Amino acid sequence: MDVHYNELEHTAKAVGVLFNWKDKEPKEVVIEIIQGVLPYMSGQFYKRELPCIKKVIEQVNLSDIDIIEWFLREKWSLGNKFDIELESVLFTCPSCQRHLMMLVEYGRKNGKTINIKFYSHPKVFTLGDVKNNVN
Repeated sequence: MDVHYNELEHTAKAVGVLFNWKDKEPKEVVIEIIQGVLPYMSGQFYKRELPCIKKVIEQVNLSDIDIIEWFLREKWSLGNKFDIELESVLFTCPSCQRHLMMLVEYGRKNGKTINIKFYSHPKVFTLGDVKNNVN
């Protein structure tokens, strides 16, 4: 999933790709155009990107599941050290990496240790690579 912004029109295009590891083609591509997107504010992705991500998630019947929001709401108070493992066919996009690192930094500032491990296919960087490298 990723989000692209049109700063002049205050819009965003959020795209999510649904697939199973062994599928040759994606099961579904979900595209949402969002109006009235807020300008970028450093360290506050939940105000700009999270609403866009939620629009895509709502289309795949996962409206109440946002990993970071869920983690902060349900797990934050349960300890001071967390090991999170994520798995995907594609390497995590730069904006996703940024959000996860913001979560790690937020934890550090609040006396918590958050370790994130991301597992992905080492030869897959684009959807075209998924077709060529995943059986």
